[in-house]
Amino acid sequence: VTLEGRSKAWLDDLFIESRMAPAGCEVSAVIRGDSSGAGSARVTISDAQGTEEASRAINAGPDGQIRLKIELPDACLWTPETPCLYTAVVELLDESGAVIDGIQSRFGIRTIEIRDTDFYVNGTKYYLPGYGDDCVYPETIAPPADKQFYVDRLRVAKSYGFKYVRHHSHFVAPEYYDACDEVGMFVSPELPIAYPRFYNRAKGEALDLYNAQLNMQRYVS
Repeated sequence: VTLEGRSKAWLDDLFIESRMAPAGCEVSAVIRGDSSGAGSARVTISDAQGTEEASRAINAGPDGQIRLKIELPDACLWTPETPCLYTAVVELLDESGAVIDGIQSRFGIRTIEIRDTDFYVNGTKYYLPGYGDDCVYPETIAPPADKQFYVDRLRVAKSYGFKYVRHHSHFVAPEYYDACDEVGMFVSPELPIAYPRFYNRAKGEALDLYNAQLNMQRYVS
């Protein structure tokens, strides 16, 4: 159980999209609540060592949207071999420049493409040796919410040469995906409708998502 105090205006829906040529990212967020006292926002990008790579100020749009493109020409690109991560911090400022609220997220700069039946990472053809994870946790039964647990587990898989993991019929806790980013592991979670009796009952958006997922798995299998 958590209790969080917020000002009348706060930041939400932070999303970072990595870009190439030139390397960088597009940061977006939205102001919630009463934004009448908010003046502007500040976006800061730092590397894994905490070194500031870029800092920009931006005014929010009339709908409260914040969107900013930032170039990082000397960026370290994320791959399973070099899992470089950056941190984007967005701060909401009042008219005096004081921080009202802040939100942050880690991200890697990389591109993923599928050309015919081949997988490309950062423009280079890439082979994905992978394995399946069927949600087997004999000690905890349910997947734990401990990032270090997953870091240790994924490092064992990496030591055997794996760079991709597909999860059978389940999504894992957010800490798992943070660990994948750190260790350098591509991951494909699967919607929990893996068998015909569930698939045949899926309709609309759920069916579209499931079919898209099946197509992705065919490419990386």
